[in-house]
Amino acid sequence: MRRAIVAAAVAALALSEGMAATPVPEVRVICPSIVCDAGLAELVAEYNERPGHRVVIVKSARARIAAVLRDETPVPDVVGLPVVMMTPLARDGTVVADSARPFAVGVLGLAVRKGTPRPDISDAGKLAHVLKGASGVVVNAPDGGTLQGAMTKALLDRSAFSGIRTMVPGKGDALELLKRGAGEMAIQLVQDILADPEVDLVAPFPEPLGGRLELALAVSARSGQVGAARDLVRFLTGRRAMAVWKARGLKPI
Repeated sequence: MRRAIVAAAVAALALSEGMAATPVPEVRVICPSIVCDAGLAELVAEYNERPGHRVVIVKSARARIAAVLRDETPVPDVVGLPVVMMTPLARDGTVVADSARPFAVGVLGLAVRKGTPRPDISDAGKLAHVLKGASGVVVNAPDGGTLQGAMTKALLDRSAFSGIRTMVPGKGDALELLKRGAGEMAIQLVQDILADPEVDLVAPFPEPLGGRLELALAVSARSGQVGAARDLVRFLTGRRAMAVWKARGLKPI
């Protein structure tokens, strides 16, 4: 009897050690900086505190993400992208179509160097007046492959904004050139401005002007753990997550 009890205890101990050693499946989420740098790390850290969860963020250039989803390994399980890029991926089956969830909008704003007075840009006329009065406005190159560069160009091509003296960085984004002393202000996505301690946000651009970039999350069609990936998407688009996205400069949908 005693031997049976000891044997059972040894077996139970071995089983518990084996269960403790079982690795937690890794869920990989891939995204460009517009999503990765807007609160995702904070949310993933919170999610990973739950038992049985291990999420890894993979930051990638926006232009490479489709190829990574289709061909490369390790396979990403969740992807975050602008809706204009996510929609074709849902149509061709690269992501699971019914998993795609728009969650927030990135908007353009005006930045100045830290401590600089913040002008009033509360309507389109005031914004145009401020931009035209600046000795230089740093903008992202419209032909540099960035969506915010194209968004900025569409805004400044309007007749109301003609005559603005713009400056384009040869390397890096508009904020980097502004911090080096060029220009008086810069046009950049609000979440980028808020994330940079060396600049101040004047304000987001007035909504009637546009300059909005809708963002979405979806599950990769090649994911080997679709259930876990869907659970992560639900968390990242839930009420708690919306508060974090908003605090980082996005506008929850």
